[in-house]
Amino acid sequence: MENLEYLTKMDKKAFQILTMDSINQKDETSYWLTKPPIERFIALELLRQRFYEYETSSTRFQRVFSVAQQA
Repeated sequence: MENLEYLTKMDKKAFQILTMDSINQKDETSYWLTKPPIERFIALELLRQRFYEYETSSTRFQRVFSVAQQA
């Protein structure tokens, strides 16, 4: 798989903060449809991580289940 690290880097000079009223929904949809599925998936994952305040430093314990037989 090719190196997709460039997708996670944000060029802070190349973006704008807009209101929801100023965004044209058709332009937004057509933009994302021009992107390959892997780029769309990475963008979606980044949004999910920001929304849920994902931290890579906090790992979770794996749940382990064992079945005990009754005597």
